[in-house]
Amino acid sequence: MPDYRIGSLQELRKAKTLEYLISTDVGERHLFALYHDGQVYAYENQCPHNQMPLNWNEHQFLDHGEQYLQCVNHGALFTLTDGNCIYGPCLGEKLQSVSLQIVADDLLIKLP
Repeated sequence: MPDYRIGSLQELRKAKTLEYLISTDVGERHLFALYHDGQVYAYENQCPHNQMPLNWNEHQFLDHGEQYLQCVNHGALFTLTDGNCIYGPCLGEKLQSVSLQIVADDLLIKLP
């Protein structure tokens, strides 16, 4: 599994959430990363309910209170640290997490 550099930790700290499009040998992957309480998390940008992207505006994944990730298609709410759906039609499901590593200031992900 190759590592893909998706961005810098410094950029993510400032923005809180950033989306990324990764081109692989088997196609494109839509991902996003989240900086919260000194930790970084990465997920596929796809709601488990309808496989649509979570965000409507570029890089915006958080609800108004910045307590949850929110799907703009139907208002589902997901916990920040593990992607569990706590409200909406996908209740009990979760976002697909992506393996992420920080090396110096680089955010690196591994894709199967």
